[in-house]
Amino acid sequence: LLHQKTLHWFLKLYFIIYLNKSIKNFMKDLHELIWKSAELLYSKYSKNGDISVVEIPIKENRKQIVYTKLKIIDSEKYALVFSKIGRTPENVDIVKLLKINYFLNYSKIAITPDNLLCVLATFPIETATPFETSKIIKEVAKIADDVEEDILKLDLS
Repeated sequence: LLHQKTLHWFLKLYFIIYLNKSIKNFMKDLHELIWKSAELLYSKYSKNGDISVVEIPIKENRKQIVYTKLKIIDSEKYALVFSKIGRTPENVDIVKLLKINYFLNYSKIAITPDNLLCVLATFPIETATPFETSKIIKEVAKIADDVEEDILKLDLS
């Protein structure tokens, strides 16, 4: 009887530890997190190697592609969320882009070392939820599309 109680207690403890670990690790997979976020946005999700791809409808006939990949910063897992806008034109109004950055909640407009204009954001995966992540993805997509359409007069989607 003592052996059965000990075994029962051990199995119960193991189940609690396993369940706790499972809950903690549930959203730790970046691709699963982005997939669930895409569902909240009613958007198309795909995976290309180690990059998650979300195609987000913006307006009637416009869509924006948002990419997400894992980035390690000081041994912590972060998501790098970005949307490409295009080559930075020589006549682009940098001050206007910086003023837009001031009002952004999650993302920023950036110019890459190879002169591509993009919108990007990072967030720690450890504490992320699909709802929070969907807001970040949506902002990246919307701002990228706005810059394409209003500032660069493009439609690259």
